[in-house]
Amino acid sequence: MRIVLFVAFLTTSAAAQQTSAPDPHDVTLPGLILAYDEWLRTGDPTALGDQGARVLLGAALQTPDEIENLDRDPEHIKRTLISRYPSLVPRRRPRTLSERVFDACRDGLRTTGDSLFSIVVDSLHSDARRADMFYSRGVSPYGSPADFDSALVYRPTHGPSLYRIAGEFADAVGRPETVAGRAAYWCAADQFRHVAEIADHDGVVASAWRAVEGYDRAAPTAEQAAGLRWRSGQTIAVEYGDGEICETTVR
Repeated sequence: MRIVLFVAFLTTSAAAQQTSAPDPHDVTLPGLILAYDEWLRTGDPTALGDQGARVLLGAALQTPDEIENLDRDPEHIKRTLISRYPSLVPRRRPRTLSERVFDACRDGLRTTGDSLFSIVVDSLHSDARRADMFYSRGVSPYGSPADFDSALVYRPTHGPSLYRIAGEFADAVGRPETVAGRAAYWCAADQFRHVAEIADHDGVVASAWRAVEGYDRAAPTAEQAAGLRWRSGQTIAVEYGDGEICETTVR
């Protein structure tokens, strides 16, 4: 009797294992979830496969409620698939992909975000849009000033990036208290004048000219410059910020 029961147990256990194993040909959502779980458990990418990953990612993006009905987190599935399969994201939808770039960075997946960002830049059809993309990352919490420089590589006249770079210089100048220190305001005015002269955005040009006027007013007067034995048109080196040097012309 014990032998019969033991054989029956083995038969039932084997059957249970067979029914729980993922079917590589099952492209239904429950079947894909089963294959996804197997992939995470074993680390074997063939358990889900590229096609299965693509279909499951589409479900996570378009019908997340159906995944929730299977007691799974669609956001977790989306992040996992994108982090391990960046190539799954369609290049034909750069705007949607742009959102996923920042989603990945926000979720701490910076390497994935950078990979997706490169896909976005490559998928865009003009250097102007590529410059806009770098600027967008630069002003986000996940960007850096280097993004503005990259934008100018694609479009040297990109107004918003030019203005941002000039603004960073002005921030570094700060609020000097001495007459000689306030000569750095001429350097700031020079930066914004460059923006006003080459920027391709009318609003940026107008703002840049206003900045030029403001910094020129804050710089030393002719009398103060003469007191330092500076003459109009003279080129001088001015120290600003943390010991940095800029060159400018006495007004």
